[in-house]
Amino acid sequence: MATAPAIPERLKGAAERLAVGPADAVLELGCGNGVLAALIAPQLARGHYLGLDRSSAAIAKAVWRNADAVASGVLSFRLGEIAKAEPGERFDRIVAVNLNTFWNSDAAELARMRGWLAPRGRLLLAFQPPSATALPRIETAVREHLLRHGYALQTVERVATAAVPTLYLTAVAG
Repeated sequence: MATAPAIPERLKGAAERLAVGPADAVLELGCGNGVLAALIAPQLARGHYLGLDRSSAAIAKAVWRNADAVASGVLSFRLGEIAKAEPGERFDRIVAVNLNTFWNSDAAELARMRGWLAPRGRLLLAFQPPSATALPRIETAVREHLLRHGYALQTVERVATAAVPTLYLTAVAG
């Protein structure tokens, strides 16, 4: 009998920090194979989740992994890129884990995403780079991009994990 693969600590931490409410609308950018979606789904009694990824293979895996929640309408997944996305609604929570565009470019997507947040909505960005030495550079860049694109930073946490520390930044539209 095969055992289920371990859930990465950074994803468990992201799910905890999102503090999803039962009626929340949640958007995950770069949803990959749907592991974080699977952690969020049980919290959404009346809410819903949309996962966006630019990889059709990842979307297929996410749908397969979460087939029951997709069939019930709690979770949905869409192929697309952040720069071209039009989610068509506002979200109480937006989350992205290890999306380098938020620190190694001008992060122009953040300006578009601000309009996707519902009033009092929160954005959570999480990063676990291959090496802990990259964390200060990532934190500095993400802080600057968030402020420049009209966000107010709420929390910054570095959490020790088994491999490399994970950086979590939570912001709201300013």
